Amino acid sequence: MGLTVLSAGSLYAAWPGITTITIPPPFCIRADYAFALCHAKAQPQADFLLSVEAQEVLEKGGFLPLEKRA
Repeated sequence: MGLTVLSAGSLYAAWPGITTITIPPPFCIRADYAFALCHAKAQPQADFLLSVEAQEVLEKGGFLPLEKRA
């Protein structure tokens, strides 16, 4: 097990009716979403989040590709 980080890209841009603006790089903040297993029973959920299927769903939602960290 290790720490996994999911990064939100232009998630909100995919929602109908939402107006987005471009933030200049010096002011752009990266949001990282991490998860860690607290119990072995959570392993199936973690496996799904790391699966190709889930990654495709997240990417369609504007998240950046998965970045694994040990």
